[in-house]
Amino acid sequence: MNPTKAINLGLNSLTLIFSAKPPVRVLEALKGNRWRWSKRHRCWYADITDENHGFADALCAGQIPPIVSPTPPARPPESKSADRGMAQANEEAYFDNFCQRNNL
Repeated sequence: MNPTKAINLGLNSLTLIFSAKPPVRVLEALKGNRWRWSKRHRCWYADITDENHGFADALCAGQIPPIVSPTPPARPPESKSADRGMAQANEEAYFDNFCQRNNL
């Protein structure tokens, strides 16, 4: 069940077409390497890059390439910024107004 590799100009991407549903290990490798399923075109597709060409060539040769886990972007450390101070001031002002309107 080797896929067919092609370049789809409609999707502007590299595609893999399987004759039947691929095994779970192949699906995990596709998803882990950022390939997406197009229900409309009934194929797996990814950006046209050297890495994706290599991945597709390996699958077409009957090999299952390793999963490349993308590194998540680093989150900036949370700090007490001016925004938090403003939010707290707004909460206090809201509470003061509520107390005045309700004679508390």
